[in-house]
Amino acid sequence: MHSENISRLFQKFRSNIRILRNSLALSFVLGAAWINAFANETWHPKERKDGIKIEFKNNEGEKYEEFLAETIIEAPVKEVFNIISDTTLCARWVHRCLESEVVYQRSLNEKLIYQITKFPFPSKSREVYLHTEISFEEKGSIVISMNSRKFKPKRTNLIQINEARIRYVLKPTKDRKTLITWQQYFDPGGRLPLWIINREGITFLQKSLGNLKNLAETPSNN
Repeated sequence: MHSENISRLFQKFRSNIRILRNSLALSFVLGAAWINAFANETWHPKERKDGIKIEFKNNEGEKYEEFLAETIIEAPVKEVFNIISDTTLCARWVHRCLESEVVYQRSLNEKLIYQITKFPFPSKSREVYLHTEISFEEKGSIVISMNSRKFKPKRTNLIQINEARIRYVLKPTKDRKTLITWQQYFDPGGRLPLWIINREGITFLQKSLGNLKNLAETPSNN
């Protein structure tokens, strides 16, 4: 009887070891897949002009290219942040921005923005609602995240953008300048050709960052 109990305990122990070994193997596979998913997020060079570097990548299940732009602005992070977060300045630096306003502000770090972007004739202009969150990171960096939200159209003559995400990362440099990284994806809706939207995405970032640099680096403009 005693021998049978020992035998059962030993078999149970071996079974638990197998379960543990299989669980560890599964965890390793899942962990490796998670790491590979980020490792495979490859950005490809698109354009480098006037100190502005632009890269792109194609995401599975998304129609258009996602862009990543980077440049140095010769102004402190606080000044660059103040310009980006001030909706009344949108038309002065964001390419094709016709109008921008705060719909509501839930806190200092969260608000909803309504914005109109002019599209070239004969295309209709676009409107978008952007849920905006601000995060103040370590070492003086600031992250601004914007994601589109669907609301009742404000103007019937516009097409509403229902899929857009924007992320600004502002990092201070040692010489009190700002390294800005701007990541963006948007689907403008409508029936515009794919190549036009992808090309316009490059132009949009290039001109917007150029305008932002001029505005931030010239004190009299602020």
